[in-house]
Amino acid sequence: MILEKLNPAVDRKYLILLAGIVWCGVGIMLITFATTWLIRYDGKENYLTVIIMVSMGIALRHSRIPKQYLSIIYNEIGLALFLSGIRYLRHSIRLMAA
Repeated sequence: MILEKLNPAVDRKYLILLAGIVWCGVGIMLITFATTWLIRYDGKENYLTVIIMVSMGIALRHSRIPKQYLSIIYNEIGLALFLSGIRYLRHSIRLMAA
């Protein structure tokens, strides 16, 4: 059957470990972006912050919205992804111990 060919060849516990590492990495990357933008902010621009869905993250990063406003969104998303990655890693450790 076609579905049998689509089964991953890698064991589930390694896939969960990899997912945890990826989410932690993405979370750290977003936090780094936001922190860098805040450090460079000189406090002279006063534009309204535009809040857009997470799926628009790439568009936001390349938009004309000042980075100091985007840093708030990136920090929150980055922290959420990092904490999600930690959950994957904890689950992966439990699977490997079993």
